[in-house]
Amino acid sequence: PHLVSGYSPETFIQVQQVEAEKWITRVGADGEVGRSRRNDDRATIIVTLQQESPSNDVFSALLLADRNGRGVFPVMLKDLFGTTVASAAEAYFQGPPAEVGFGIELQNRQWTIYVPRLVMHVGGNIQAGDPVLQ
Repeated sequence: PHLVSGYSPETFIQVQQVEAEKWITRVGADGEVGRSRRNDDRATIIVTLQQESPSNDVFSALLLADRNGRGVFPVMLKDLFGTTVASAAEAYFQGPPAEVGFGIELQNRQWTIYVPRLVMHVGGNIQAGDPVLQ
């Protein structure tokens, strides 16, 4: 496993579920309400790294390996100061960072990880701190 390091000082991990509403309701002519479960657990995890992060090399290698379909990997996100946990048995990069800039100051690299079936528990937080992506 690779413990990601070199996060951006701004928001550095963001989880976006494709469809947050898990239940679809429908009201009949007589006012009866029915509901059905939407089995769509897709999500994206956006990881923002600093330019000098060694994790950029690992991410690039996984992206390159996926040219042959071998860039699929498990992913786990855990808040070390709380109880939030997200994990998936399979994940892969959607592509390289959309922008790769160079300048006098170090730039960020934003990676988007696609997750077909995310399992997530959004918990409390003991104190402010850094979550860790593995």
